[in-house]
Amino acid sequence: RSMHAGDQVYNQGYYAAAENYYSVGFKRAKEIGFDPFIAAAVGYLFDAYVAHGKYGEAEQLFRESLTIIEGAHPHRADYLKKYAARFARGRR
Repeated sequence: RSMHAGDQVYNQGYYAAAENYYSVGFKRAKEIGFDPFIAAAVGYLFDAYVAHGKYGEAEQLFRESLTIIEGAHPHRADYLKKYAARFARGRR
């Protein structure tokens, strides 16, 4: 439910609220321990961090979670790598 709620507020441009919902979803996914849920939650939370301008948090989350994401969702990992490269260029 928290991921769905996060999507709704994210699509309205409320990135801080989306970040809160996605953080709850990420925490629950880690508790369950099911890699595809974790990978999806990481992707959404990453997007919220970047949209909200929290590049440091996005980068840290990306680095901590890349192994899980690559194993569960290879296409999502490629997307996140491209995203990470994009915001890294913007921060220079």
